[in-house]
Amino acid sequence: MIDPLLLYYGKGVLPCQFTDPHAPVDIVPVDIVVNTMVAVMAKHGNRPDLELNLYHAS
Repeated sequence: MIDPLLLYYGKGVLPCQFTDPHAPVDIVPVDIVVNTMVAVMAKHGNRPDLELNLYHAS
């Protein structure tokens, strides 16, 4: 839901953003995160071992 804010800021409708102007905009779309979670559950969902698996979705 950050798309409208970015769009309005880019069009000049929003005059300011309350953030550091030099900070990078680091946004990960939710569909990528959800797809990664579903794939991990499909791969590791019914394993009896308690092994730690770490995934990074970006």
